[in-house]
Amino acid sequence: MGNADAVATKIYAAAYDRSAASRAFYEFLKTMETYQNTLDAETSLILSTDGEFYKFIKESQSR
Repeated sequence: MGNADAVATKIYAAAYDRSAASRAFYEFLKTMETYQNTLDAETSLILSTDGEFYKFIKESQSR
C-alpha cells in the first residue's frame, strides 16, 4: 500500500467512524464495492440468508 492509499484510508476511517450510522454506511459501501468487484454476468452465487454477504439484500427487502 502506497503513502497516498494510507492517507486516504486514514481520512475515510476518521470520517466514517463518527457515529453508528456512518459506520453502518461505510460497511454498506464496502459490501457493495465487494459485490461489484466480485460478481459479473457469468457468476452464480448461492447465499445463506443468515450470512453477512446477504445481510444488506435481506435488509433492503424489509424497507
